[in-house]
This record gives sequence, structure tokens and C-alpha cells, in this order.
Amino acid sequence: MHPMHPVVVHIPIACWVLSTLGNSIGAVLGPDVQIVGVNAADHARLLLWIGVLVSPLAMGLSNTSSVISKSFRCLVS
Repeated sequence: MHPMHPVVVHIPIACWVLSTLGNSIGAVLGPDVQIVGVNAADHARLLLWIGVLVSPLAMGLSNTSSVISKSFRCLVS
């Protein structure tokens, strides 16, 4: 596993989970509910886009690590 795996993979997942939680809170308590002075829907939208923007890094990281491991196996054998 790549050393950056926890940051690059878990951040988008956490953002999506928190976004869903924010949307659920907004659905139950009403669309105008405020979290830390900002509308819950705005928080959810921000977290969703952070997850979307960071997730390609995770995909690129997994491709890069597999290429590196294949190259290393060729050098060792």
C-alpha cells in the first residue's frame, strides 16, 4: 500500500459520508438549518465537491503504485 493511501483514499470517502449526513440533517430539520453559521446544504455541496476533486488522486495513486511494483519485480527477477 502506498504511504499516501490513508489521506488520498479516506478523505474523499469521509467527505461523501459527511455530505450525505449534511443532506440528511437538512432533509429532517428543514432546508434552512445552519451548521456553524452556514447552511447545511452548502456544507454538503462543498464536501461533495472536495471528495470529487480528490478522488482522481486516489485512482492515479493506485495505478502508479501497481506500475512501480511491476517495474520493481522486473528489476529484481
